[in-house]
Amino acid sequence: MAVNAYMLTSQNKYRDWVLEYVDAWRQRIIDNNSIVPTNIGLDGKIGSAADGKWYGGVYGWGFTVTVPQTGELAHRNTHQLGFVGFMNAYLLTGDDRYLQPWRDQIDAVNSNAKVIDGKKQYPRMYGDEGWYAFTPTPYGPNLAELYYLSMQKKDRQRLGVSAWHAFLEGNDPGYPERILRSDLQRLRNRVQGLRKDSTTPTRR
Repeated sequence: MAVNAYMLTSQNKYRDWVLEYVDAWRQRIIDNNSIVPTNIGLDGKIGSAADGKWYGGVYGWGFTVTVPQTGELAHRNTHQLGFVGFMNAYLLTGDDRYLQPWRDQIDAVNSNAKVIDGKKQYPRMYGDEGWYAFTPTPYGPNLAELYYLSMQKKDRQRLGVSAWHAFLEGNDPGYPERILRSDLQRLRNRVQGLRKDSTTPTRR
């Protein structure tokens, strides 16, 4: 909202508010070994509202819950949503220092990869016992956004192979037609499924 207020009014107090806020979070990431903390107390200290745990907090790094309907564990870490604030700061300044902490975090998390059952896996969560919720895919939220903002080669390389990005780079001219045909076929399949649906409106 502050960014919108600045764009509508050109009053620097709104721009300054956004940058002061994001600068504080940038410093917290740096102070926390390149990982965004998910608990800050009212005293401004990392983890002070969660017994000193930087990974505490609802929807934080250690927020794993049991789904009542299934009894299965659900890992609900949504720290990556904070990237939007850094995008706003970058929009207002064009300063790459608002993107670098997220690159550093990606590297920091992936540095904790380990071999499980013969395969390299990467963590998504952090709790009292350390890193957990390992998956075969490297940790990398907001990689596309990082590249779209910076347009730097190093950020493009993190994205790996992608037909869409190959097309943007002039290396896959047939991509638009191919993806359009694929989407049209998916639409045909769904319409066909709809027409074959024999259930009653109340059942549906």
